[in-house]
Amino acid sequence: MEFERENEALDCCYFWGSYYNRISQKDSARTALLNCAEERFSENRIPLELARAYYPGKTDSVLFYLDHFLSEKPDNMAAIILKAKALERNGFYAQSRTCYETAIKIDSTSALALDGLNNLERKVAYLRLIKRKESVRRDLDTLKSLNSKEIN
Repeated sequence: MEFERENEALDCCYFWGSYYNRISQKDSARTALLNCAEERFSENRIPLELARAYYPGKTDSVLFYLDHFLSEKPDNMAAIILKAKALERNGFYAQSRTCYETAIKIDSTSALALDGLNNLERKVAYLRLIKRKESVRRDLDTLKSLNSKEIN
């Protein structure tokens, strides 16, 4: 704390927020990052750390901060992949797929993007299978009632 008082120009709140994110103290990270003076940072990295601090619990806030960050740095892989994960959690599978594909176009060797896209495709295929099974079950129930000897 003494170092921070002597070197106020460094604005250590970003580094504290990043540290708290890394040790999974999300509330402390949000508090530190929300107290940062954004104008002191030319790299605009606070919104990305805030998005990390809100993930996975508050995906709407994650998407808000990521959109702000990506407007300045549209090719940032970490932000694009985090956005894809947040969209997937909210059930926006097509948009999530687009984000993963964008990340793969930027870096075709990104294991995170490739694995994320593969997992998303498996999840969508599984959900389609479940939906189809439910549809067949409903149709079968309808046909059973038509085949019964009872008069309705």
